[in-house]
Amino acid sequence: DWVRVIDDDGGPGFACDVALVLAPFRLGDQDIEALFRRVDNHGGPRRPQVVAVHMEDPQAVTANGRLLGRADWVVSNDYAAFRHYRAKLDEAGLTERAKRVMCWNALGASPRFLRAAQGAKRDVDVLVLGYAYPSRQAIVKAFAKDAPSAWKVACVGDGWADAMKGFKVECVPTADEEATAGWCSRARAILVTHRRQQDIGGFPLFEPESIHRGFLESAAGAVVLVDDVRTFGAGGIEFVRYSDGRDAAKKAFALLKDAPRMAELAEKNGALARGELSMASRVRAILNAIRDERY
Repeated sequence: DWVRVIDDDGGPGFACDVALVLAPFRLGDQDIEALFRRVDNHGGPRRPQVVAVHMEDPQAVTANGRLLGRADWVVSNDYAAFRHYRAKLDEAGLTERAKRVMCWNALGASPRFLRAAQGAKRDVDVLVLGYAYPSRQAIVKAFAKDAPSAWKVACVGDGWADAMKGFKVECVPTADEEATAGWCSRARAILVTHRRQQDIGGFPLFEPESIHRGFLESAAGAVVLVDDVRTFGAGGIEFVRYSDGRDAAKKAFALLKDAPRMAELAEKNGALARGELSMASRVRAILNAIRDERY
């Protein structure tokens, strides 16, 4: 009873304290103007706080940025974009507003990932999640060369079908949240590789600090192997660190043979994700931050 979903075009304004704008990149300029007309004509004792919740940073950083100077709070799901937004606001002399940019590690606001992961049949040994950047291709190709032929390996993201020709890997184009949730729920282990400076596409990175969106959803029932642990917002997830593609294959092989260790990691990570990343807890964390102005 503390959150109402408003998804209509009627009424003069919002009589509420906080207006959460989920996935602002989906809004056109007319939608944004209509939103702020309703906020300004709220009809309540005070103007609602507008929170832009970004689920597609960094790829949609330009479209999301249309709310940067207007929203009272910005919640990004990518650390590089988070830093970019703060820098832009500081440059504009909006220092106090820059402090109101937060970061969370999630693919979306929905708990679909967590529901899909519970009791799922794990029929994919290793899943690679994300676009086929050149540096990521090199790691995955080295991994695939050393992976046992009996393994089922899948790559979910654009560019893999061409990149992995000749390899025994199932390649799936970028999917929506629900379809991605389905793939995450099938994986026993998920291979995470960060973009590097030479990679292109979306938001230009200058250091390997861009989070791999969806760590917590991905880890809800799977083991996560990661190449770079300098990641913001990863919570208490227990990762297995690897140095390159061959090392990743070696460590994945050892893990997949160690059923007790796999079960321990999957249960620990899954419990963390289920406990901390429900829709209610995500919204509550944002509202608590707004209330306390911790950022």
